[in-house]
Amino acid sequence: GGGGGGGGGGGGGITIPPTATQFLPFEIYTNNVDAGGNATVAITGAAPSSSIYVGYSVNGPGPTQTNFGMVEMSMPIQSLGPFTSDNSGYLELTQSVPPQLTGVTLWVQSLNAASTVSISLPERVTVQ
Repeated sequence: GGGGGGGGGGGGGITIPPTATQFLPFEIYTNNVDAGGNATVAITGAAPSSSIYVGYSVNGPGPTQTNFGMVEMSMPIQSLGPFTSDNSGYLELTQSVPPQLTGVTLWVQSLNAASTVSISLPERVTVQ
């Protein structure tokens, strides 16, 4: 697994390398994950005005079977939410990052509980 953040939506005339992961429309992005600061978590592609949960683990990339499906986080998994997406399916959160998390790797995924349940691809982030 790997990879990381980088660019947003598709389109454009780019050639996708054969090693690239094909992303689902429901995605999570993390930015400014700095110890002692405020991280931004952006979620796109959710159902409009629907419930979103953010799960995270400091214990590894799973996989773990949950009631909602397989996730790429190891137990124990912490959960934040529910939060509500806006009418375009977007949610942005600001979360404080404790100073003692410097150097810790987090595995993060979001879950959209709408008429169908969607789980984002995982995001792996190391606190700076």
